[in-house]
Amino acid sequence: MLLYAFACNTQNHNSQEIKNIINYSIIIPHKNIPDLLKTCLDSILVRKNIEIIIAEDNSSDDIVKKSVFPGKTV
Repeated sequence: MLLYAFACNTQNHNSQEIKNIINYSIIIPHKNIPDLLKTCLDSILVRKNIEIIIAEDNSSDDIVKKSVFPGKTV
């Protein structure tokens, strides 16, 4: 299982500042349904105090393009 994590609106902050900013974490389990994942991500309001974690459960490489996931692999 891969975890992809990204925080909204944190580009100009260092890691300690980000820890102080984030108040909410959204964890999204995902396997082989990229359209549903996109819909889910698009429905989340952009806020400064949230992070989004995608728990990628070994999706098929021909269905999900993992190289275009936002954020970083944990």
